[in-house]
Amino acid sequence: MAAPESRARGDRFRLSFATLLALLLAGLTGLPLLVVFAVAFGSGVRNTQALLADKSRLAVTALVRRTEDYLAPAQAAAGFLADQMAVGRLNPHDAAAIERVMRYAIVAAPQLNGLAFAHPDGWTVVAYRAATDDITTERGLWLHDPVVGPAVRDSASRDAPYWGRPIYIDAARTTMVTYVVPVRRDGRPLGAIAATIRLEILSAFIAQLGRDLRETSFILYGQDHVIAHHRLASDDMRFTAAAPLPTIAEIGDPVLSAMWTGDGRETTDPGQGWMKLPGEAFGRQVEVGGTRYAVLYRPLDLPTLDQPWLVGAYLPAASVMAEVRRLALAAIVSLGALASTLLAAVLIGRRLRQPVDELARLAHAVSRLETDRLIMPMRSRIVELDDAIDALARSATALRLFARFVPRRVVEIALSQGEAEVLRSRERIVTIMFTDMVGFSQVAAGLSAEACAAFLNHHLSLLTACIEAEAGVVDKFIGDAVMAVWVNADPDEGARAAARAALAIRDALHADNARHRPAVRLRVGLHTGEVVIGSLGSPTRLNFTVVGEAVNIAQRIEALGKLVAPGAEVAILASGWTADRLGADFRLRPLGRHRLPGHDEPVAVVAIDEVIVPRTAPGPAQVAVRDARG
Repeated sequence: MAAPESRARGDRFRLSFATLLALLLAGLTGLPLLVVFAVAFGSGVRNTQALLADKSRLAVTALVRRTEDYLAPAQAAAGFLADQMAVGRLNPHDAAAIERVMRYAIVAAPQLNGLAFAHPDGWTVVAYRAATDDITTERGLWLHDPVVGPAVRDSASRDAPYWGRPIYIDAARTTMVTYVVPVRRDGRPLGAIAATIRLEILSAFIAQLGRDLRETSFILYGQDHVIAHHRLASDDMRFTAAAPLPTIAEIGDPVLSAMWTGDGRETTDPGQGWMKLPGEAFGRQVEVGGTRYAVLYRPLDLPTLDQPWLVGAYLPAASVMAEVRRLALAAIVSLGALASTLLAAVLIGRRLRQPVDELARLAHAVSRLETDRLIMPMRSRIVELDDAIDALARSATALRLFARFVPRRVVEIALSQGEAEVLRSRERIVTIMFTDMVGFSQVAAGLSAEACAAFLNHHLSLLTACIEAEAGVVDKFIGDAVMAVWVNADPDEGARAAARAALAIRDALHADNARHRPAVRLRVGLHTGEVVIGSLGSPTRLNFTVVGEAVNIAQRIEALGKLVAPGAEVAILASGWTADRLGADFRLRPLGRHRLPGHDEPVAVVAIDEVIVPRTAPGPAQVAVRDARG
């Protein structure tokens, strides 16, 4: 039975030493590392996001800026001619003067294919760069031209410059992108100036720009048609007046074809599937052929007639996500370091737990009075643990000596129920046993002191083993005699245990006499009655014992064996009070009523011959007898 204070402690939440140490180590090392990792990772995420945003912004900004720089000379040349006509420096009716000025303007802008002036009266002046790179001029009519005519008419309704619809020029057998500047003076239309750039020339520039930026660049007319792409830089693509531009599906670029689709859904709206990037740009990822690509685009800040120009680029997502991969690698390394720290904490905790477990095992063994079979743990290199092991070993030695001088049952009560329970005296019904060796004086007379002590110790050890095997308490040794007590919660069971112990003593002594000489004869007396039990004595020396009339009766019954069984090897006598509690489990032989010294009334006495109803399995007393037999 655990002590009340022990039970109270056991009800509280407890942790093992290894768990506590692992938690402490993890808290002292892992928590700061986790905090540092969280702060560093958070900063890394923000820095990476900012870096990716800056990289995207710079990539798109560079693409836009260089594209606008490339288109700027066309805008400047057409604007210069229009300004000259608007202020009267260049006569809009003088075709020859216009041709002359156009030649100089084209020479200054090598990306231009040509310049054209359309007069309201229906005639045109065109200067263009021939295949030999010479500047050629021509005059013609635009009124009935099915391609040029509508373009000129569009300019009449507008006051500001604009990039018009791409036009297929049959004579050049290619498509041109045109920048148109309406010419007006005092609100009156004087015509329109158009600067043209061949599609393949613009595409060659975009292809080179993509190589410089290490990406695939493109310009879209709206969302469905391509103005510039590296595939248009060659003469392989054929156009017509009805289809001056290829669609993104016709260009032969699978990434560009998948630009506006994703997960089987159309995402032509920039708000669907696209991420807004700094600088009015948009970005998303598409997967083509098992490879993911990052696609970026931004509308060019150009005045257009109807469709916006979208300049963009794509590149493998792996190159864009290099920073993210490095951040992920840093996160994995940090988490690995954290996991290693926690694992090291657990391993150190387990390593340090071993001597602590050994200390706990030793302490439990001491608490159970298993002092004779203690295996001392190995010494520890930790000073405090080594001191604790040494102190507990000394305590075990002291308790082992203490248990030799104090009945084991008393020590168990003191350890389990506390000191107060041992010191408290109370009345209890107990069974008392007295044993006495027949003729010990004659036996001892023929032995030396050492031999006599060894003989007596052997005899008393034999009896003690049988008594303690049945939970009896050896109260005291009186020379060769033994006084034992059974303090059971059930007095009947105490009586039966005492009877079993007496029979076990008889069997053990018989077996011992067969092997050793001189042979020993013994008298055993049992009585059950009420006594005062507790620790009696002085404040400095106590003896746990029982006192009362029942003790005297038990001793007198043992002495009665001289009369009723003078020649028995072991005479076992019990009072009627004990016999009444044995029931039918034992074979009893009535010996009548006897008057005992110091007791007024005759006492019924029986002899206990044997157990009628044995245990189903060998009991502790039987085990003690078997050990005695060897």
